[in-house]
Amino acid sequence: MIYTMTKARSLAAATTLFGSLAGGSPAAVLLTPFDGVTGITVSSNIIEVGTPSASQGDNSWSSVEGPELAIDGLTSTKYLNFAKFNTGLLITPTIGLTQISSILLTSANDAPSRDPASYVLMGTMLNGSLTVSDYDLISSGSVPSFSARLTEQSIHVDATESYTAYLLYFPTVSDESNANSMQLSEVQFTGIAIPEPTSILLLGIGCLGFGFGRSRR
Repeated sequence: MIYTMTKARSLAAATTLFGSLAGGSPAAVLLTPFDGVTGITVSSNIIEVGTPSASQGDNSWSSVEGPELAIDGLTSTKYLNFAKFNTGLLITPTIGLTQISSILLTSANDAPSRDPASYVLMGTMLNGSLTVSDYDLISSGSVPSFSARLTEQSIHVDATESYTAYLLYFPTVSDESNANSMQLSEVQFTGIAIPEPTSILLLGIGCLGFGFGRSRR
């Protein structure tokens, strides 16, 4: 039996595969517990990094409620920031370049007054930048009210560009007069991972090489 692939079929197969890698496949979850994450607040054009000091009113959290717990995949943990307003996260997905289609937020175990009431999502290619103007605005608006504790809200995002790092922060909370902080159990992004150009090139060469040069009897 002879297996051959014509040039046209090789190109068609490569094109189909590239289309899937570049965004034709269904949206997938993008964040893992291994991603880079930092607790922050936003003040004008400055992103301020917080500390685990648990000081009321400050950009801080307790040792058991840190920012890494927002992406650990467990609803039994939470991220709580005592700064309350304009608090959030800097997130660098280890998967690399991504394009977001939705934000998934899970409410924490208690105190609905601390739920975020609004959000701002921004993206950049300058990983680690602490300057807001280095980020492009992707989406902003209200966070839908959570119906109960440990429930998820999905926010659709019309992202048209891809980025390697994200700034997600929450300007307001549900009941600021009764809240002493902002808190969330989980944060997740869905969307697509964009392959590096070199990966696509190597894959294309491999597909074409298979089509032109390989046969088996």
